[in-house]
Amino acid sequence: MLWIQSFPIVFVASWFAGLFYLPRIFVDLATVPSLDLPVCAVVTKPF
Repeated sequence: MLWIQSFPIVFVASWFAGLFYLPRIFVDLATVPSLDLPVCAVVTKPF
């Protein structure tokens, strides 16, 4: 029964972690310079 009591604490902790981490991911994605080539062309380009 202890896991039932600890579920709300784990849920709230993970919720706040996601709440504070998601804007960081969005800012990182917004600051990435855009590529001129499509992603598939970059991935499939032979070395």
